[in-house]
Amino acid sequence: MKSNWNVFVAVCVGAVAGFAIRDQMAKSSSLGSPLRNPQQAVAAPSAAPPGSDQIYKVTLGDAPQKGRAEAKVTIVEWSDFQCPFCGRVIDTLHQIERNYGSDVRFVFKHNPLPMHPDAPYAAKAAIAAEKQGKFWQMHDKLFEANNSRQPDALKQDKVDAMARDIGLDMERYQRDLNAPETAQAIRDDQAQAAKLGASGTPHFFIDGARVSGAMPYESFKAVIEAQLRRANAALASGVQKKDLYEHLIKDGQSGPPAPPPQAAPPPQARNVDPGDGPWTGAKKPKVTIVEWSDFQCPYCSRVEPTLKQILETYKDDVRIVWRNEPLGFHPNAMPAAKAAMAAFKQGNDKFWKMHALMFAHQNELSEAKYEEWAKQVGLNLAQWKKDKESPEIAALIAKDNSYAQQVGAEGTPSFFVNGKFISGAMPFETFKGAIDEQIRKADELLKKGTKQEK
Repeated sequence: MKSNWNVFVAVCVGAVAGFAIRDQMAKSSSLGSPLRNPQQAVAAPSAAPPGSDQIYKVTLGDAPQKGRAEAKVTIVEWSDFQCPFCGRVIDTLHQIERNYGSDVRFVFKHNPLPMHPDAPYAAKAAIAAEKQGKFWQMHDKLFEANNSRQPDALKQDKVDAMARDIGLDMERYQRDLNAPETAQAIRDDQAQAAKLGASGTPHFFIDGARVSGAMPYESFKAVIEAQLRRANAALASGVQKKDLYEHLIKDGQSGPPAPPPQAAPPPQARNVDPGDGPWTGAKKPKVTIVEWSDFQCPYCSRVEPTLKQILETYKDDVRIVWRNEPLGFHPNAMPAAKAAMAAFKQGNDKFWKMHALMFAHQNELSEAKYEEWAKQVGLNLAQWKKDKESPEIAALIAKDNSYAQQVGAEGTPSFFVNGKFISGAMPFETFKGAIDEQIRKADELLKKGTKQEK
């Protein structure tokens, strides 16, 4: 139980662990039961948190700001209005604001996490409020609701009521909230976060120095004091106040250093039936990769470029087979799986087109979007709707889920490379080691006269 719990906590505070785990997490994911990281329960020392000595080049763009543009310290935060840790850190940020006054400004960027179903709408509402000059009023209302720990506090009707309470023009609010550029602004913030390695929430850059998670005031203070010293030294050297932030980050890194290649995991060969589901890649493969995945799982989305690289590198030798494992704590995962498998009923290529749209727009998963994408893919809409709600599709997904437990694929994404288990969104090098080994074995068998199966 402890290991599953810690993985969920890590996602919310920014320590990304590789793949999403099920079971206990499903029982404890509501806002009514605040998650607690055992490491955070202990009073943190006043020393700066690890990693804060490295400066990153964090551009501000058009993000909402609070404080003077010429402040000595700029705190850029990536946050999620439904994340309990983002709510918890609000008091710390207020303390910083009180103690440092005009020396500090705050910049807010959006990163609604996929496991928080109400977060995307809240983020859009905040942007719509920003269009009317009331971002911070809406920000405060949303986090008051977050910290109330009421499970329905951020439902759409409650969020809309907040918009009315702060005096927004509701017709303009709805128009701005649903505008394509609003969703794009969120995706742009998330893309910048991913580039910087800010993979969880809350995540901060203080004059470019990273602070990950809802750290105590003393940890923030240590970083702020160090950055004040940098700022004062720059000003003393002749840097103009209006140019200070750009000067402080100009030599910063654009992203975290690439992790060293990981060796292939120890052999855990299992006899895994690929089934008759969606597949892509080689028609006569030497290596079959069976993947259990979830359309709302952030790690499943993260591994997609790696799978594309595998298919491009081994186009004549590797086939990837999809099997469904929609996790219980992802509310959009099961409806998405049904929509995708209903597309599969109309052709393997239709499934993969739907698959691509779902992962490309993972933060927008909804019944309205599934229908929009079904039209875009060119499905027979009436048949697709019928299949989507059919017992047959539900049974196919249930069968995949049940078989996942049987072979030990207990989280997503899980892979079997000719039966060899790889767990999580591992880098290309990890897959490459396993694939190359299986191709060598296949070549040896072919030389001995073994016939290649179709």
